[in-house]
Amino acid sequence: MSFGNTTQGLILFLLATSLLAVGATRTIVVGGSENWKLGIDYSVWANQNKPFYFNDTLGEGFAYVLNKWRPHYFVSGEDNGTQCYPGTMKFFAAPTPARH
Repeated sequence: MSFGNTTQGLILFLLATSLLAVGATRTIVVGGSENWKLGIDYSVWANQNKPFYFNDTLGEGFAYVLNKWRPHYFVSGEDNGTQCYPGTMKFFAAPTPARH
């Protein structure tokens, strides 16, 4: 099978851009300087810090890589999860495929 120059160039371009996207990941501290702390609405925090991208890492005291194209759900595990009862110490992150 023979590929033309245009096809080869397109394949090379797609490979290079996908490698750049993989190398451009972030590590995001959940809650910022406050970390996980009672009294912070983490859904608001997530909205202020999105978009999250594929292969970004969320963590502080834990590290979770957003490596699947689906929503990832996070809740506080302190006090057997009772801090989540008011509904503020939980959030979800849905990674997007590319940075613009």
